[in-house]
Amino acid sequence: MKFLIAILFCLAASHILAFDQSLYDNFEKVGGNPISLDQLNCFLENNQDKTFRSGLKIKKERYVTIHDLTKKGNEYRFFIIDLETQVVRAYPSAHGSGRGKVKNNKIKALFFSNKLGTDLTPTGFFITGPVYKNWKKKWRYGIKLFGLQEGENENAYDRGIVIHAAKNRKGSYVENDMISSEDKILEIEKLSMLSGMSDGCSAVPPLYWESIRDMIKEGTLFFVFNDDYLNKGSSYCVKL
Repeated sequence: MKFLIAILFCLAASHILAFDQSLYDNFEKVGGNPISLDQLNCFLENNQDKTFRSGLKIKKERYVTIHDLTKKGNEYRFFIIDLETQVVRAYPSAHGSGRGKVKNNKIKALFFSNKLGTDLTPTGFFITGPVYKNWKKKWRYGIKLFGLQEGENENAYDRGIVIHAAKNRKGSYVENDMISSEDKILEIEKLSMLSGMSDGCSAVPPLYWESIRDMIKEGTLFFVFNDDYLNKGSSYCVKL
């Protein structure tokens, strides 16, 4: 009986242990903002075992992703966090361009939306879905996204908001680069970094697309963090 209790205690504590100071150090080493990690941690603590709308669940707990759009396009801002090894990888990325009178620029995403036809990136928490083919696009394959927050991102799936390689007819529109917390020397911002925009999707370096896909597809937590979330601070927690 004591052995069983010990096992249950370890399982319950495993998530808490994953978010220790070492993980925060690695996250900040590659340019991550600890406020975004605090909010993601709190979301997991309060929602990890829940079943969301349409039967959605967090099926894979090893990898979590933060797309930090408080950062500029010439910074590494797409963070994949390995909770098992505590290695954090960071990539450049593209954000939604917008259209009409509401448009972003390549430097920084200022506008976000949940509405169809806006070409703007939605914010908040998502669960990744399966990989699908889109032969009309140069990037061909994408990871579907299911928004978990009504009024903020639940239209992501219907809008075709996905994660895909930043690739068009002219080639890559995001720098093919990556840094890791395992690297000894890091440059977390490059003034000359290539940065483009998407139709609202989170687009990543084509060179690393396959490895990114394999880490975060089919049931991992994905968080698009922006200035609104930043201003709410470390204590802010989304409880669904």
